[in-house]
Amino acid sequence: MDWWAFINEYRIGICILLCMGALLFICIGHIYREQVQLALKRTFLSLPSTDLDWWSVSHFCLFGLFGFLIPEYPVSFLLVGGLFEFAEDCLSSDETTQLANCKNPDTKDSNLMCKFSINDSYWYSNYSDIYINLFGYIVGSSIRTSYYK
Repeated sequence: MDWWAFINEYRIGICILLCMGALLFICIGHIYREQVQLALKRTFLSLPSTDLDWWSVSHFCLFGLFGFLIPEYPVSFLLVGGLFEFAEDCLSSDETTQLANCKNPDTKDSNLMCKFSINDSYWYSNYSDIYINLFGYIVGSSIRTSYYK
């Protein structure tokens, strides 16, 4: 079996393995946050509306692979990336981006979202990552459609 045939036959499985690998990386990063989170949270490019850090690069690479493997579903992957950023926002300890202020004693016990929130500094949503995801997906699918007809 050649390389293209392998990718075409197992592309869904490869995407599932990539997602499992990303989740495993997140879990390891949560345990070793000094080595992972602080290193990846370093800004390398400041734009007028956002800062790009190494987490943005990881988003670009992951969604680039998704676009390369499954180029015909950009809206689905855009939705997945947006939902993950929404989940990060819910888990975040940053009161300026959180949908619910779970540190406030008045809302902490009454708000359903706070019952599932971790309120940890590891989680932070960066809504520009949704654009990075889409850009990575477009680049990956463009490479796929350019080299594989």
